[in-house]
Amino acid sequence: MLAARGGIEVEPRPDGTLPVYWRGTTLRGGLALTSSTGGGSMTASLEATRSSGDSLGGRNLFPGGGSVTLQVVTDLSVPNPFDPLDDERWPVRALTFYSRPFGNDRSDQPNLIIPQGNLFGAVGTLLVSAGDLVFAPTLQLLRETSASESSAGIIKNRMTGSAWTAQTGIDVTIPLGRIFELTPQAGYTFGSVGASFSQSAVLRRGRVSKSTAFTDAILGSWLSVQLSAGF
Repeated sequence: MLAARGGIEVEPRPDGTLPVYWRGTTLRGGLALTSSTGGGSMTASLEATRSSGDSLGGRNLFPGGGSVTLQVVTDLSVPNPFDPLDDERWPVRALTFYSRPFGNDRSDQPNLIIPQGNLFGAVGTLLVSAGDLVFAPTLQLLRETSASESSAGIIKNRMTGSAWTAQTGIDVTIPLGRIFELTPQAGYTFGSVGASFSQSAVLRRGRVSKSTAFTDAILGSWLSVQLSAGF
């Protein structure tokens, strides 16, 4: 099955003097193709966006331009290895995506840790039933790389950056009677973000350059509890 979609989003121009993230008017369009596989389905989609919003005198954190995103979602089921009758299956979802920005002319503004760049991600989720409980372990991987250049007279600046994170988590759905469900969630994230800055100038005595770099670790965990009701 082939589906097409499109849309337009309009954000009012923000007032004030504080930094904001303002995209202005955004045009969005895409195609999605869904096909059945053995015991599941696969959906591949391609989406492009383009936004227009000025710099607001340097306080707009949106780097401008748009992006092209390719995404593949696979839904299938695997046998329960603990089921002696082999008639119970566990649903599995795998999602991968790649996003590439374009026209982001303000990607080197100093309020960004690293320039906006190519982003790759993969997410896998498994639903495991154990009696009345449902466990949902999840693994997510993200990787971003970027680069930008700017010039001021004879001085050329270049900044490159990269970041990656791995996130593990688990949700447990606990039924409370016929109406309520309690879902505790826990997760852990680790990774790193880094960038390098170089500046060069061509003078009479030759080429002069200097560079700096940094790498910071990303580390964190979370716990949450959700109570929901269904009627």
